[in-house]
Amino acid sequence: MFYRRKPNKSGTYSVEVVSKIDGKNVVVQRFGTSRDETILRSFERKAQQWISDRHGP
Repeated sequence: MFYRRKPNKSGTYSVEVVSKIDGKNVVVQRFGTSRDETILRSFERKAQQWISDRHGP
């Protein structure tokens, strides 16, 4: 499980947690969409925390 910053057609980016299942990327959780770099970093921190909470140390 990992998070990614996916570009959208509108010029914004979405931050998503993705899991590989049978060789395909499956979106597990979405954290938000923005153009602002500081907001995107905040979404990425939340995604990383969410992943570590789900998988433990």
